[in-house]
Amino acid sequence: MVTSNFIQGICFLSQTAVGLVRNFLLLMVHIFLLPLIHEPKPTDFIVAHLALVNNMMLLTRVVTETVSVLGLWQLQTDVGCKMFAFVYRAMRGVSMGTTSLLSVIQAVTVSPGHPSWAWLKAQLAKHVFPACIIIWLINLLVEANLLLRMVSSPNVTSREKRFHGNYCMVSRISTSINTLLQGLFLTLMTVRDVLSLGLMGSSSGYMVLLLLRHCWRVRHLHGHRLTPRTSPETRATQTILLLVSCFVAFYSGDFVISLFLGTTRRNDPFLLVISHFMVSGYPTLSPFVLLNCHHQITKFLGSFLGKK
Repeated sequence: MVTSNFIQGICFLSQTAVGLVRNFLLLMVHIFLLPLIHEPKPTDFIVAHLALVNNMMLLTRVVTETVSVLGLWQLQTDVGCKMFAFVYRAMRGVSMGTTSLLSVIQAVTVSPGHPSWAWLKAQLAKHVFPACIIIWLINLLVEANLLLRMVSSPNVTSREKRFHGNYCMVSRISTSINTLLQGLFLTLMTVRDVLSLGLMGSSSGYMVLLLLRHCWRVRHLHGHRLTPRTSPETRATQTILLLVSCFVAFYSGDFVISLFLGTTRRNDPFLLVISHFMVSGYPTLSPFVLLNCHHQITKFLGSFLGKK
């Protein structure tokens, strides 16, 4: 008899497989195809980095979900819980930081030609890679507490919050030192999230204002006689705004569910399933959004796949 957990696992693995394929395609496009079409831009490296991180996050979820569906109890250990939870949460934080960096870089790229902006634009290419390294280091540090607190527990009736197929849970804090460390890591996580979301929001708001001003200028110059072609910069800005909107939507949904489960100390199976799909929604959907930005690539892939 097919259980509901098995069906949920198959649905989740199907969703993840789509995300893995599209992120791999996005990564290959930015490594091999785009350099043949135009001079590499700072945003190209960031998008490739985002695709790589998203695939690492999805692969981690594939392994943990497979362990849960197939009941591989040999892998349901404290070490497995610590490793997979740490990698997944760190990659999720890196994905958030990379999306924030992408929105900031694009906002600087499309900014007016003021001398101060011109100097900043000239420095972008040199600082993108160090910025990505800093994002990695921050998230590895912030999520290090999971290496201490995540444990394996087959007792699915427990009211503790669970991760990765319901066989991992956060251990209770008992000593004053552990309580202090928990408060420190929670503060770091809050600062990281607020900073990333704040940069996303401010840069996205700035780009929206630039797009609105551009639309008003175009309407004033051309009236309603013709519709000018959208520039690549405008199209890229619209794509990144859509990408940020997707991230905020999935992040907000998962945050609300996690907050509810954490405050009520319940393990609602339905909400846990929704949460699993929402946290994988952004890495699955983002490559679709980013690939549509490049019309030349889309046409090339369409003609290439059409010949197969």
